[in-house]
Amino acid sequence: MDFILRVIAVVCVVYCLYVYTRLMIDIISGFVELKKVKASPYQGIKCENISFKLKNYIINICFDVLFIYCFIQLCDSSEKLGIEWSMWIYRFLVIVQILSALAHIIVAFYDEYAYLTPQGMVHITGVMKPSKSRYTWEESEDGLSSNLLVYRAKSEVPLRFKVLDRLEVAHEMVKGYKL
Repeated sequence: MDFILRVIAVVCVVYCLYVYTRLMIDIISGFVELKKVKASPYQGIKCENISFKLKNYIINICFDVLFIYCFIQLCDSSEKLGIEWSMWIYRFLVIVQILSALAHIIVAFYDEYAYLTPQGMVHITGVMKPSKSRYTWEESEDGLSSNLLVYRAKSEVPLRFKVLDRLEVAHEMVKGYKL
């Protein structure tokens, strides 16, 4: 039974490490793309992320810190008890939670705005390319809607963006994505 628990723990740690490392790579590439868009003469169409809630990020960061503290305590307990494999698992979980906290901190500062460009929606988590994402407009009674829904590949939950300027150009750009 002890062997099975070790295998399950290792698989869980490796999976979590993979997920958060991939997330950090997406955030770094998104950050680089945002800097490129801001530096270019054609900055794209600025959009506000309606889904952005700062309090959610603060709560997630608090939980990350709490988990880091708990895993450190568990690691110390494992070390005192001489359970070396468990100690290493908790050390890896501390690393994973640090990656999670860093991701939440970075995204909290850059998630409020995105830019609609010919390449797609440039967001802190990367570029949502039209070939891999689905773009639709919310229904509006007063003509052109300013709320754009972007569905990432294989996702049924959209990211919601409010177009802040050049609404007609944004509609034409999204119409061009579907061609």
